[in-house]
Amino acid sequence: MGESDQIRPLLPITASQKDLESVAEALLSENTYINAPEIETSDSTPAIGVRDPKSYLILPGQSKYGKFSYPEMLVTKRRLADSAEVQKAAQSLGSTITNTALQKDGYAYDYIGNVNWSRALSLNLTLGGRTLHPRQHADLRKMLQDGIDNNLKVYDGSRATVPKGELQEIYNDILKTGNYRGEWLDADFKFIDGKLWIYSGHQLKGGKLEPQIKEPLESGNVMEDCLVDLKFNRQGFPTAKSSLNDYQQGKNIHSYFPRSDNNSVAWFGAGSGWAGLYCDVGPSSGDGVLGVRAAKILGGNK
Repeated sequence: MGESDQIRPLLPITASQKDLESVAEALLSENTYINAPEIETSDSTPAIGVRDPKSYLILPGQSKYGKFSYPEMLVTKRRLADSAEVQKAAQSLGSTITNTALQKDGYAYDYIGNVNWSRALSLNLTLGGRTLHPRQHADLRKMLQDGIDNNLKVYDGSRATVPKGELQEIYNDILKTGNYRGEWLDADFKFIDGKLWIYSGHQLKGGKLEPQIKEPLESGNVMEDCLVDLKFNRQGFPTAKSSLNDYQQGKNIHSYFPRSDNNSVAWFGAGSGWAGLYCDVGPSSGDGVLGVRAAKILGGNK
């Protein structure tokens, strides 16, 4: 049995009867998140397959999305930045990378830009991780918002609770208007027999990205460029237009629908006017402030 196949308990073995009852109640309800009880941690807490678990958030797994369901994930708090490990991965791909972007709206850090979609996904995979698909990114945004507005406990990779102030910084980094920045997502769109398909779950095989998920886009998506409500289907796409006439963080986003050109991929970004989900650019596109966020199955190899 490999590391990724090992059975992991939903709760620590020290869970109390009250903790077990709360999880049972959540499983029988329609609650989106199931949270393990807070675990006392220290600086000596071992990394969960990563060098710095505190630099990650734990995104609870979801089982109701069909092929787009996923297990518990570790997601970096920041977009991928230059390091010796990242340089080695880039060199193995025949690429050079450097920090080209500075996120400076209250949560200052440098990160890698000028990587196109294909290179970004390949870089994450070479590092033993993966790139979030649109449904996972929507869940990440909702988890952050619920942690800020609804007192949902959000945990870092060491199982320590992330302070609300830091959640706000991460949330603003993704959604607040200001300097232009963005991150690639794992979604490629193909037009086949008159229908739009989504390709996702990409893996590197023979040096090429190959999707492990191929599905027609579900009906009911908002298929125009407009402001949309924060309601997303199991594939991660908006299902309702916003009733608001302007962008309001935490209430809507802008959406650019997938094109039927066999040359469109997804990214999420924010700028001076709004934040939004963009599904209308080619995989060879790139920009100095368009980077990628890394993710990893918690306790697994990828």
